[in-house]
Amino acid sequence: MKVDLNWLQDYVDIDRPLEEIRDLLTEAGLECQIVESGPRVPEGVIVGEVVSVENHPNADKLSVCFVNTGEPEPAQIVCGAPNVAAGQKVPVATVGTSLTPEFTLKKAKLRGVTSNGMICAEDELGLSEDHSGIMVLDESCEIGKSLNDYLPKTVILDIDLTANRPDCMSHIGVAREVAALTGKPLKIPEITLQETGPDVHSLAQVDVPASDGCPRYTARVIRNVSISPSPDWLKKRIEAIGLRPVNNVVDASNYVLHETGHPLHTFDYDKLAELRIVVRYAEEGETFETLDHKERTLSRNVLLICDGKKPVAMAGVMGGLDSEISDDTVNVLIESAYFDPPTIRKGSKQQLLSTDSSKRFERGTDPNANCVYAQDRLASLILELAGGSCAKGMIDVYPEKIESLPITMRFDRLKKITSLDIPPETCLTIFESLDISVLSMDDQTIHVLAPTFRPDLEREIDLIEEIIRIYGLNKIQANSRLQFSMPETVDPLNPFFNRIREIFMGFGFHEAISNSLVSQDMAKAGIWEYEPVRLMNPLSVDMNFLRTDLIQPLLHNLKLNAARKRQHVRLFEIGRVMEKDPSSETTVCEHQNLGVIMCSDMWDLHWLGSPAPADFFYGKGMLIRFLENLGITDISLNKTDFNPDTYRIIMDITSGKTQIGKIGEYYPEFLNKYQLEYPVVVLELKLDEIFKRRKEVFKYKPVSPYPSMTRDISIVVDKNMESETLMKEIHQKGSKFLKDVVVYDQFMDDRKLTPGKKALSYRLWFQSDDRTLEDQDVDRIMEKIFNILIRKYGAQLR
Repeated sequence: MKVDLNWLQDYVDIDRPLEEIRDLLTEAGLECQIVESGPRVPEGVIVGEVVSVENHPNADKLSVCFVNTGEPEPAQIVCGAPNVAAGQKVPVATVGTSLTPEFTLKKAKLRGVTSNGMICAEDELGLSEDHSGIMVLDESCEIGKSLNDYLPKTVILDIDLTANRPDCMSHIGVAREVAALTGKPLKIPEITLQETGPDVHSLAQVDVPASDGCPRYTARVIRNVSISPSPDWLKKRIEAIGLRPVNNVVDASNYVLHETGHPLHTFDYDKLAELRIVVRYAEEGETFETLDHKERTLSRNVLLICDGKKPVAMAGVMGGLDSEISDDTVNVLIESAYFDPPTIRKGSKQQLLSTDSSKRFERGTDPNANCVYAQDRLASLILELAGGSCAKGMIDVYPEKIESLPITMRFDRLKKITSLDIPPETCLTIFESLDISVLSMDDQTIHVLAPTFRPDLEREIDLIEEIIRIYGLNKIQANSRLQFSMPETVDPLNPFFNRIREIFMGFGFHEAISNSLVSQDMAKAGIWEYEPVRLMNPLSVDMNFLRTDLIQPLLHNLKLNAARKRQHVRLFEIGRVMEKDPSSETTVCEHQNLGVIMCSDMWDLHWLGSPAPADFFYGKGMLIRFLENLGITDISLNKTDFNPDTYRIIMDITSGKTQIGKIGEYYPEFLNKYQLEYPVVVLELKLDEIFKRRKEVFKYKPVSPYPSMTRDISIVVDKNMESETLMKEIHQKGSKFLKDVVVYDQFMDDRKLTPGKKALSYRLWFQSDDRTLEDQDVDRIMEKIFNILIRKYGAQLR
């Protein structure tokens, strides 16, 4: 929100340093910065003084001027302005100055006389459209200085407002805050409105069938206006806050918007079919062309202002082309309305169209006093600037009045919250300075009516906030002790989730937190056969569905990492996924899931050699280890044909007869666009089911202080023999001293091995908890293992 300091002082006297006003506003919740703005000219334009003026020898309308620019010798400049005279201080564009991107001033001859620069008019410097003569400067301007040093500067307060303070989206609103903070009176301009025309009800009609979206609609008609450029004072004010002047009627509307904070709209009265206004909702798929020359397809969320036949504006957002004010406009209908904030917000978001008007309506404007004041203020300005006659009366469709909210504040509660003894009289003064009506007050309480221009005031604590931010937050002393009570509800899932986090961080993973809002493509590409849930009021097309799995958001994170050349990615996320309840159209089912994605090297020895990428089998081993940590051992993996074009392999994970998750590996071709070096393995588990099956008893086992021993074994077996079968056998015969077994090599070569055979190599770790193992201890165990593998599986030692 940009506030022009000169404009602001129309409503409140400011006799304190500007930096103090800035700090007061910031401490009161309106974060403020001081910005200087104003017209600028190219740096090569300086102040010069005309020493003498002579007639051009070859042209009657040109003069040869000698100009002192601060150099040792005066510059000879040819000038065609009729008002140039000796002794004037003038702006001089020196040679080499670029007045426009297409025009750089050069030394030139004009009708045979050399010209070393240019004495400028206001339009040539972009300061105005005046080309009647050169610009004559004040005598106090110093020769040789940049003209920018003498151009008027506008001081702007750039205020960063929170969404709950729509009342401050105006100069009067900010002035009210300054007045309350400094103790100065607020000066609201008085309105003198002469109604000389016929009764307004004989000129126009307003129907509001969509009264829930438009609780109040007012209209006035002014006839026989004269459309023309706005006066300089109005142009400068709206230009100072970044607006472009259009004409006197449109500029007056923008002026009142930024003065009062209440958006208004002006229609060309003669272009309204049947001289009638109808406020209704759009039909699904209805089209409408707005002022920005875009044809928009509307939904039923959009509120429309229509005439007797067609739409003429998106209510509270933007007008249409057919009824805008033009140079040919003679009669004007002024709209001042109150629109339901959620309705305007939905329409604005659905059309991705945010305007000065929609920003205010969607936060909440005043349906009562300010709605009428803004209407009358604009009508009086149009009469002043464009002439014409105002019809008698005002059309006011307001079927159910929105009343002010009564709120009670207790003084002992104020003291408990702030630790300050603020006198009741001070509270009364603060409320009155903020235009909060006080109904009654005694020693214990004060009863007020929250004004309807303050939709943020709803409860006692809101009034306490108003008192303390005006009284001064910095007056609250820091306590040496802090006492508070905090209710705690124990959620059994929290320690369960923390246990999962510990396990996966131990596996070398990082936790991700993704947005639960995703695009339609992501929602439908989920790993589960869930029906996605569409949002009724999405923030954007990329966030219009609720996620159906955690894998798709994790894939998006993988893409971001790959784009930054981060190839080793191990991520997990604990979160909720959603689906439509198959038995109900309006019910949404939520599931608590764990999503995992890997694209990296594996660690330690591996049967394919070292180093090697983490693949499906590595993910399977990690899954088994994870579930064992939770005490779940009755799991099985079953291959499925889910999405065969995407996954190289994907399996359902079941515990008993219940599916608890899926694990898979993508085809490399599916992720070619990411330019990844490693396979992408994904895992998603249903934590609701796992929580039911977990075993809570975890016994601590001390780490053995005795050294371990390793032995390797290489055997030749049939190619169809599964390594997992052999590993289980090794574990069974390895006694209590066998701690771990890893297959670290596989060799298949019919030229060096018997055809149909393969060689597998295992590494075994042995360790005792109560003594140091000796070679003969391990030799006896290894002999048992050799014998069972040879006898039972036909293995041969390699």
